[in-house]
Amino acid sequence: MFQRRWTSEKIISHILAREGVEPLNSHYYATTYPDVYAAAERFFGSWCNTLESCGFSYQEIRKYRTWNRERVLNEIRKLSEVHSPLSSKFVQTDHRPLYMAALKRFGNWGNAIRAAGLEYRRIRLRRLQTPEELKEEIRRLYQRGESLSYTYMRNKYQYLLASGMKKLGDGSWVRAREVCGIHINCRKLAAEARKAALQEEERKRQERNEKQRQKRLQKKQQQQAEQQALLKAVKAPKAQPKKAAAVKSQPAKTAAKSEKAATVKSQPAKTAAVKTKPAKAVKAQPAKTAKTPAAKAQPVKTAAKKKK
Repeated sequence: MFQRRWTSEKIISHILAREGVEPLNSHYYATTYPDVYAAAERFFGSWCNTLESCGFSYQEIRKYRTWNRERVLNEIRKLSEVHSPLSSKFVQTDHRPLYMAALKRFGNWGNAIRAAGLEYRRIRLRRLQTPEELKEEIRRLYQRGESLSYTYMRNKYQYLLASGMKKLGDGSWVRAREVCGIHINCRKLAAEARKAALQEEERKRQERNEKQRQKRLQKKQQQQAEQQALLKAVKAPKAQPKKAAAVKSQPAKTAAKSEKAATVKSQPAKTAAVKTKPAKAVKAQPAKTAKTPAAKAQPVKTAAKKKK
């Protein structure tokens, strides 16, 4: 037999998933989930430590402390509204914390049922239900659209299934339905329901496959578009060689410009030569003015004339 390997994380997840749905006291877990309870004792040392590791207060979750009279009555009324069996035998099996709390608060299950405003005589399992009451209840389920298959009744209305088979069908549930005037082939209906479920599942599967196919097609088209764009980008430079040549010829023009700039820079040398010309002229003037002493010598001649 397969046995699940429990870890501390799995135990905590199991408990947290049932918070507010099922009781978390030690008695309920020990009877409903004995493997989880044993693993929790082994990993955490006690159920109290286990609940505290989950972030709960053990004092608030202890067995019957939160089950006051009003809560017991409200829970019974909720079960009645959803047409859940309220016989003592069924409640002891499927709602044991409620049953034990009712015994503690009201003394017995019958007193709790009466305190909730329900008629206990109609609730007691098998013994006090008449055949007519059974027929009425079975027809009510059929009119409500609920399945009357053996499997469904065994899971949801076990008390009604057993009573109907015993008092109406002589041990046969099919015969019990026929006595109630319900002539249906539940096996055929179940087979049709299974077939419809399979068809629906197949339809959903085909829809998923179609969506995946569309996604693959779109992805392929996108890749093809990207490849075409790349090819165009590669071919585009080869179609414009003249422009490239013109761009390459630009350095020659720039070389000519640089030569012109060099000639412009060489012009200051000419200006320097121009500037030197006045300097030569200035130096040459004293040579010309050397004749002036001759002029100064003229008075000597005049003096000689005077002597004569």
